[in-house]
Amino acid sequence: MLNAVLIHYPCLNRLGEKTATAAYPLDVQDMARSCATFGVSHLFVVHPEPRQREFLKRVVDFWGTKEAFEWNWNRHQAMSLVHIVPSLEDLLAGTPNALVVTTSASIRMEKVCTFSDLNEQVREEKRDVFLLFGTGHGLHDDAIRLSCVQLEPVTGQSDYNHLSVRSATAVILSRICQPQFSK
Repeated sequence: MLNAVLIHYPCLNRLGEKTATAAYPLDVQDMARSCATFGVSHLFVVHPEPRQREFLKRVVDFWGTKEAFEWNWNRHQAMSLVHIVPSLEDLLAGTPNALVVTTSASIRMEKVCTFSDLNEQVREEKRDVFLLFGTGHGLHDDAIRLSCVQLEPVTGQSDYNHLSVRSATAVILSRICQPQFSK
């Protein structure tokens, strides 16, 4: 089962320092829409700050209402995939045999897999797969250390490589879940 994880801590700021980033509802909504489109089971949002979690919970709860369903049933459906958790460690503690995969704009681990390799692993694995997405300027080493492997970076036609997390999610899920990678 493929799961996406939006991490707000531990991340890097522009100076490369460990930080918690602010929760941004549009990231959550757009990532949930991508997850629903590509058949991802859950979108877990990690934030250590209780007030930020409560803020996100209000957004998620709104999309679970009858009024939200009647107004925009597609968003209602996508937001039903969202679960808010205080830490990556708490999330992973419930699934000790999970395959944890880091994403990054650059190579940060020795073990790197391709999009097609991950597609195959997702289809063949009997365990949960957690695909980690960092905010700010990427994941801190403390989050990366919890990973088994890194997914190859998204590349384009130029040297510029700093996509928003919601754009990176859409591109990565599209590449992982493409039918041409399925047998």
